[in-house]
Amino acid sequence: LVPVAYQFRHFMPGEGIHYYRICQVDFDGTKRFSYVVQCSMNENFGFYPNPADNIIQLKGFAGSSLKVEVFDVQGRLAIREELSPDELHQLNVESLDDGIYVVQIVVSGKLYFDRISVSHRK
Repeated sequence: LVPVAYQFRHFMPGEGIHYYRICQVDFDGTKRFSYVVQCSMNENFGFYPNPADNIIQLKGFAGSSLKVEVFDVQGRLAIREELSPDELHQLNVESLDDGIYVVQIVVSGKLYFDRISVSHRK
C-alpha cells in the first residue's frame, strides 16, 4: 500500500459541527470509506476589523498556540503563520489583494474556519 494524502477546502461552511469522510472507488468498483473527521465552526471566535485593511485581530483563542493559514477563493495558500500563546494574536494582511479569504486555524488539534474580507481603502 502507498500512503496518499488528501486535501479539501469547504469554503462556505455554516456554523456548527461538520463531518467529512472520503469514499475510495477502485477500478473494480469496490468502495471503501475513510474514518469520519469532525470540524467545528466556532461562533465564539472571529476577526476584527472585518473587512480588514492591514492588520486583523483574532479573538477567542487567548493563551493558545495557533497555526493559521489563509486561502484565496481559488484555494491557494496566501499566508501561513504560527502564533504563540504569549503574543498578540493578529495577522498582517497588507500583502493580500482586495477580496474574500478563508482562514483556517488549528488549535489543540481542532480545526476552525471563517471568512475575512480584505479591502485596502485608498
